[in-house]
Amino acid sequence: MMRKPDISALIHEKLKLFDNGLRDRQLIHPRRDWFSGLVAMLLLIGIAGLWSGRTYLNNYRIEPDEPTTDTTAVVYRGQLVAEVLASRQDEARKFNQLLEQSVVQQLAVPNETGTTTVPTASSTEMVVDAVSTTTDTTASSTEIVN
Repeated sequence: MMRKPDISALIHEKLKLFDNGLRDRQLIHPRRDWFSGLVAMLLLIGIAGLWSGRTYLNNYRIEPDEPTTDTTAVVYRGQLVAEVLASRQDEARKFNQLLEQSVVQQLAVPNETGTTTVPTASSTEMVVDAVSTTTDTTASSTEIVN
């Protein structure tokens, strides 16, 4: 039978195994920290690579469940298109006429004496032609937009 001093000596020996003297009081361990960081990163990269590979292998041959053959034929109404084009051309022609009239009115400049002088025909024709070519391109671009 064990007595009390024997039991306390046994406990003291068992506890003494865990207390091996001086403790390591160093706060940072660079080699250990770098090693544990590298191991953690390699594990993370490895797990991400495995997951990525598994996902790719599961999904790289995915095809649609049912082919979509529901295509509706577009009805081309040539007569309607021709009517719309004709109306746009009429609008462009009217716009050009109005623009030419406003340019001719703007070119009439009053003199200091109060009389208006109209520039020569050649300069007026050049200005009107330049404006009408500009409006032609504008009219064609509005045809596309509208």
